[in-house]
Amino acid sequence: MDDNASLSAPPGRTRAFVFLGLAVLGVAGAAFAVRRPLMMSAPACAAGRWHGCFDTFNGVVLMTLAALPLAWLVVWALARRRRAADVTGAWRTSLAEVGMVP
Repeated sequence: MDDNASLSAPPGRTRAFVFLGLAVLGVAGAAFAVRRPLMMSAPACAAGRWHGCFDTFNGVVLMTLAALPLAWLVVWALARRRRAADVTGAWRTSLAEVGMVP
């Protein structure tokens, strides 16, 4: 057994963790910056009063941000299916297709 063996993670894995951490921090920072304007519309939307959700700028932005996780999941599923079929540019095609739907 070699006592001097390095137990560090491979460079690609470390880079991925750093990128993921920076992405999470960026999203958290952006959410913190815009939380008050967006939360002005949240009570109306939660109460089912759609009049306040879609006819104000804050409400439209809130609903758009609420739909982003579902859109990202659809893009991921389409890209995975296209990649399994060995289609080139699967991510770009899937992202463009989901982006054209709204």
